[in-house]
Amino acid sequence: MDHTPSEDPQGIPTPWTYGTPGEGQNGETNDTGMSWSIDGTDYNDKQDSVLLSPPINSEAGPAVIQFGMFLDTEAGYDEVTVQYRDAADTTGNWTSLGTYSGRFPEHPNWATVGLPFDAPGGEVEFRFRFLTDEICSNNVVPNPVCANPEGFEGVRVDNVKVGTPQR
Repeated sequence: MDHTPSEDPQGIPTPWTYGTPGEGQNGETNDTGMSWSIDGTDYNDKQDSVLLSPPINSEAGPAVIQFGMFLDTEAGYDEVTVQYRDAADTTGNWTSLGTYSGRFPEHPNWATVGLPFDAPGGEVEFRFRFLTDEICSNNVVPNPVCANPEGFEGVRVDNVKVGTPQR
């Protein structure tokens, strides 16, 4: 995975960080594990952060991307979208598979997410795009007008897998 600026920026490009913690057994946090994240001082107002996969070879037809995600963002305002495209298409034509905001029901644990898609055959790329609005994003400077004045923890992604659905 790589953190690259968006081809169609909508905010401040802040890189994802690779570090602790990661996803552990049964959705629990593994303090010694590693994951990609936007959290703490990396979680800012007016942000557009992209985590881009390397090209992944796929057969044409039904496929699925599965990953673990920890999510604690300003619900309805700060969101992470999972997208894919044919790796040969560098024009920015991304197909959205799912958008997430707020918290998963499993919070404070991680959620396992599986998203089906139609692989074009050949190499595909995936991106996790994190967009925030103009206020209430980071948890470093508490803001009493926000729904959560203590701030939010952000988003973490781990254990990304791409394959064909099990039958």
